[in-house]
Amino acid sequence: MIEQDKHQTAVIFRKCRKSHGGGIIALFPGTPAGTCGQYVMSFEHVGHHGAANYSGVIAKTIPATEEEYGDLMRELESLGYNLVVHKRQTARMRAKCYGKREGRMSEVKTHQERLEEQVRAVSDVANQLSPRSSGEFAEMFTREHRTCQQNLTRLCVAWLEELAKPEARYDLRNEASVRLAREFMAKVTERGLPYI
Repeated sequence: MIEQDKHQTAVIFRKCRKSHGGGIIALFPGTPAGTCGQYVMSFEHVGHHGAANYSGVIAKTIPATEEEYGDLMRELESLGYNLVVHKRQTARMRAKCYGKREGRMSEVKTHQERLEEQVRAVSDVANQLSPRSSGEFAEMFTREHRTCQQNLTRLCVAWLEELAKPEARYDLRNEASVRLAREFMAKVTERGLPYI
């Protein structure tokens, strides 16, 4: 049995109108999907996790009753979610997802610009970690959302794949990393990490 999260996740259950199938969708109003500031995470029986435009979904759906969303809630709880049901997105949730300025994006950035920012952020973290604090960081990250844990593993594997390429450049500062990556990737046959 999957252990339940220690932290709580806000969720809003909505029902699609009959003309759109009448299915139930779970919106996570305090969990941003991506970095562009337009979407929140969502979950459905079919398709599972995905990004959703919060305002768009709210406009095209109606509130689901406890009886209607019961099955979906139980499925989420079986995945480890510790859920708190809300009726609407609060100002604090909007700020978390979209930034300040009343929940609006302060700036629209290109995909490349967002990637560069993310690389700098990860580089700053890596630059501050000692061998001891790296282990402590890893242990603390086991308490994060399990989908985030899978995303981090996917990032780490992608990094090892990049380092293991024959054309990878290295010197004494990163030679051990390149050798370890090549040894690791030579032994790994299954690399699929589903987004659940």
